[in-house]
Amino acid sequence: MLQVTEIPPRVNTPPRPTNVTPDRPARVMTGRRLNRLLKVASARDRALIAADLTQGALQILRPTYAQASALTNVSLGYVTTVSGLTPEERAQLARGLLSLPRLHNRRRRSNAELDRVVEHYGVEAIWRALDRATAPNNG
Repeated sequence: MLQVTEIPPRVNTPPRPTNVTPDRPARVMTGRRLNRLLKVASARDRALIAADLTQGALQILRPTYAQASALTNVSLGYVTTVSGLTPEERAQLARGLLSLPRLHNRRRRSNAELDRVVEHYGVEAIWRALDRATAPNNG
């Protein structure tokens, strides 16, 4: 699992001036709000927003899936897939016990499909199969 430790203050970048002071704290907005601002902003305005982001004068809370995908250079589909996992599945994925492509490409059965399987095989057969699948191994 990726562990994000404290990042040194200078990692191959020169120090940047910051506009954040005790009397002028950073502006905080959601990813959706940023998107709305960017839709109507000119190139100059977008450059000013980008500079504020790099200097810490503007902070984004709850970025959109697309923003998170772009920041981390991962497909939007993978972000969506991982966001829909249970906490147990996320832990297994982080430990390398589950494959992200397999999770992403798995097909979830609809209730109608499951109902057809139960109709075809019968409730008793399904219960017996579940009992076998969940029985402890006596080996």
